[in-house]
Amino acid sequence: MGAERRRFVRVSDIVSLRYRKMDEQELADEKKTVSPHFGSQLLQLDNQFQVVLQRLNDWNANVGEALELLNQKIMVLSEHLSDESEKDTVLAREVSLSACGVGFPAEEKMNLGDHIGLELVLRPIHLRIVTTGRVVGCDPLDDGEDLPYFIRTDLVGVSAEDQESLIQHVIRRESQLLKEQRQRREANDGGSPSAD
Repeated sequence: MGAERRRFVRVSDIVSLRYRKMDEQELADEKKTVSPHFGSQLLQLDNQFQVVLQRLNDWNANVGEALELLNQKIMVLSEHLSDESEKDTVLAREVSLSACGVGFPAEEKMNLGDHIGLELVLRPIHLRIVTTGRVVGCDPLDDGEDLPYFIRTDLVGVSAEDQESLIQHVIRRESQLLKEQRQRREANDGGSPSAD
């Protein structure tokens, strides 16, 4: 039950995205190479780091803070390097993301059942996922001049390893969004939470 829930948690995120509609021949010939695992390795290391960092914070908050700043510095450098290597190849877009689907604003209308090739780069870990998706919805956007449609897809060609990395990324993003909401609430309530 918990594993199924993890697959369907949906968050708003900004990712680098490239997509293209696939014809029947492309779909039949589709034997995509597995996406590079640099991002997956970085995500796994960061997950391990977060566990150790929590223990360090319990032991010495100053050491934990220093290591968290160092980790953020590494992530910023990684994102900067990925920006340099991806200029003019993919567009950063706000998307609705889960472990088994992605929704995004698009230039052109697509039909239900259309297949698209997708390349997603998740930030700041530079996790690159190359897969195929099946269009399950295409709705007009009222305020979308340049991107007048919102396309919803099910990921149908994602590897088990990439899907697990997607799950971890979505859960981390959900946690980040909840933390930001809590901080906004506390700021609106007039300060820090009360002491125990």
